[in-house]
Amino acid sequence: MAASGIYRSLLLALLPLVAVLIYVEGQRYDPALIDFRSFQGGGSRIPALPREIGGLSLLGRVRLYTRDNLYEYIDGHAEYFIDAGFVSLAVAEYGRGGAGRRGPDAVVEVYDMGRGMQAFGVLADEAGEAAAAGPGMTRFRTSGGISFITGRYYVKVNAYGEGVPVEGLAEAVERSIGGGTEGLELFSRFPDAGEVVATRFVKEGYRGLGFLHDVLEREYLLDGGRAQVFLVAGGEEEIRGLTASFLEFFRRSGIEYVTAEDGSLYKVKDPYEGEWYLLPSGDLLFGVFGDAARDMVKELTRQRGGG
Repeated sequence: MAASGIYRSLLLALLPLVAVLIYVEGQRYDPALIDFRSFQGGGSRIPALPREIGGLSLLGRVRLYTRDNLYEYIDGHAEYFIDAGFVSLAVAEYGRGGAGRRGPDAVVEVYDMGRGMQAFGVLADEAGEAAAAGPGMTRFRTSGGISFITGRYYVKVNAYGEGVPVEGLAEAVERSIGGGTEGLELFSRFPDAGEVVATRFVKEGYRGLGFLHDVLEREYLLDGGRAQVFLVAGGEEEIRGLTASFLEFFRRSGIEYVTAEDGSLYKVKDPYEGEWYLLPSGDLLFGVFGDAARDMVKELTRQRGGG
C-alpha cells in the first residue's frame, strides 16, 4: 500500500507538467501559414487576396516564405530571388471545390521584391521572349498563365485546371495588392527615339563595373543601327560621385576620353567597348553604347534641352 501511495503521489505531481506540455504543443504552428491581413514584417504589408473570383475560391490559408525558408518552395532558384532583393513570398491556391478535387485549379505567387525596379528586373528576366499580355512592360503571358508587377510586387498567376479565368484572377489580385507604378517612373526618363528592342534592370556590377549598381538599360533600333542606353538615378551629389568613379576608372585603366567644355558629355575611346558616351545630367547619369551611339546622344541631348 505504501508503494501504491508513492506511485499515486508521483502521478499527481506529474499532472501539471503534462498539462504544460499539452499547452505548448497546442501553440505550435506552421510559420508558412499566415493570414495576409495580419502579416507585417520587413517593412512590408501585403493586403488580403480575393477570397473568390470567377467561380474559384481561396483554398485554406496563404503560405508565407521568407529568405530563411524560400528554398523550401523554389529549391535551386531561391538565391536568384534573394540576390535580386527578395523580402517575402506569399502563395495562395484557388479551386472550384467539390468532390473529387485533387489539387488547386490556380496558384498565385506574390513576391515582395522590396522595390518596384527590382520587381521589374525579375519580371524581365523570367519573361524572356514571353508574349506581352498587357500595356507597357509590366505584364507578360507565360505558358501557364500571366506574370506581372504592381508596385514592389512580382506576381505569377498559374492555371492548372481547364477554363480557369486567368486574366480575371490576375486583375483581381492586382486590384487587391495595389502598388501601381511605384518605382517605375524612371522609364519616362529614357529618350523617346527609334524602336525599343529590350529593357533590362541590372542590380549589381553593370558591365563588370563593381561601382555601378541599380542600372536600367534600354536597347534601341535607330536608323538601321543599334544603341544601348543605360540610366542611373540618384541625388545630384551621388551622380557627381559616380561620374568621378568613372573618371578614376578610366585613369587607372588607361582609357582615353574627351570632355565637352561644360562637362556635360564625355566621349570615351574604350579598347573593349568601342566608342561610347557618358552624360551626367542633374540627378541622372546616362551611358550610350553601340554603332548608333552618336545619333542617340544627339537625340538625348536635344530632348533634355541641350541642343
